[in-house]
Amino acid sequence: MTQPFRYNTVSVLGAWCLPDGKDYINEGTWQKVQSAFLQNAYGEKVGLWISSIAKSWQVILVSIPVAIVLGYIYLFIIRLIGGFIVWVSFVLIILALAAVGFYSFFYLKYQYVVDDPIRKYIEWGAYAAWSLSGIVALSLLCCCSAIKIGIAVFKTTAKYVADNMHIFFLPMIASIVACIWYLLWVASFVFIYSVGDPEPREAPLSFITNISWTHGTKCVVAYHIFALFWVNAFIMGVN
Repeated sequence: MTQPFRYNTVSVLGAWCLPDGKDYINEGTWQKVQSAFLQNAYGEKVGLWISSIAKSWQVILVSIPVAIVLGYIYLFIIRLIGGFIVWVSFVLIILALAAVGFYSFFYLKYQYVVDDPIRKYIEWGAYAAWSLSGIVALSLLCCCSAIKIGIAVFKTTAKYVADNMHIFFLPMIASIVACIWYLLWVASFVFIYSVGDPEPREAPLSFITNISWTHGTKCVVAYHIFALFWVNAFIMGVN
């Protein structure tokens, strides 16, 4: 009599049963188990995204304080040379668009024969780049007063932050609240992910149950992903 295939599992929030350890299977089977996990109801690409996030959690965790520190540095830079940065940025945009036009018209188009339609497209692209450069230049001239007011607002904001250092804690609080939201989102996603019709997989992974999502589950997953970004934006907005 054939004995049933048995292995230890670990429960994840009472919704998933995942294999516990690799010692019961060889490396080839383990790779197939990983591949089966990635092939979810939305396809392998979504599974790869989830796997990549799980593998890079240390980088994501480090990026939070780094982003906060860079934000503080940016405020002080704006206070010191904010006006210079804004004007130089506009000038660089105008020069870059003009340079693209000159490069395309006087060099790039000559890389193609006269009868090649790509040559004509490049020439049109050069005209478009020059047009955009002129539009930006005219807009800059027409909006000088508004730009000066915007620069003054940026500098005032930076000065306010420097004079009220306690508001430095606001981004930290928002980050903590956002992390709590991420944990709640992941926990609820575990339950949503497990809603569906259990089906056996094909050999050699027939011992692993596959959850086939219904149309309703797919809609809830899409809505849940939208909620992740919407609530995150709401937290940042409140901050």
